[in-house]
This record gives sequence, structure tokens and C-alpha cells, in this order.
Amino acid sequence: MLNNPTQPEEGVMATLNVNGREISATEIGPVTHVFSSIGVFAVKARHHGFYSSDQLVIFKEPSIKGDPAVYCACCQVKSIQLNRQPITEVTRGQEVGVKTNCVLLPPNNAQVFLVTN
Repeated sequence: MLNNPTQPEEGVMATLNVNGREISATEIGPVTHVFSSIGVFAVKARHHGFYSSDQLVIFKEPSIKGDPAVYCACCQVKSIQLNRQPITEVTRGQEVGVKTNCVLLPPNNAQVFLVTN
């Protein structure tokens, strides 16, 4: 769950509590589409880029304040594709397909964060 959730601006760090462990992270952007048949989701890198070796936290806030998180997972990036071509680096502004080691795929509009600690 997010501690003191705010709309992060570019370069603003967030502190996330994932399974009782505090994690420093930078927001990348939202999940824009889920491809469940191939276990991949698309993310729009609005705020920050990332690499194919990075660790991500994906978080979907509850629709009602006080409810537990709808989705929260810490995942390792396995591969990234841009226009169906493999890449190793995502830059700000790109929308890419991401495959991770997460068993459950995130919902649309979940926020993707880059773990920085």
C-alpha cells in the first residue's frame, strides 16, 4: 500500500509498504492494457524509464478510501518489447509490453513503480 498517496511528479520518490517491507520507488506510469493470453501487460512510461533487469512494484489503489489495495506486487522484469521488438531500456514517453515473474497480471490503470533501494 502507498504511504501518504499523492500524485507523484517527475522525479518524486514514493515510499511503498509491500508485505510489511518499506520500499523506495519512483513512479514510471500506468498499466494501459493487459494481454492475459500471453502473460504480458503494457505500461506507458510517463514519469521515468527502466531496464529489463529492474525490479518493479505494481500498485492499484482501492476505489473506496480505507479498503486494502486492489492489487500490489513486487516483480522482476523478464523482458520488454516495443513494437514487437525486444529492447533492454525503456525511456520516458514510450509505451511498451512487459513480461515479469508475477503470477497474477496487474489490472488496467494500476501504477507501475521502479524500485530504487
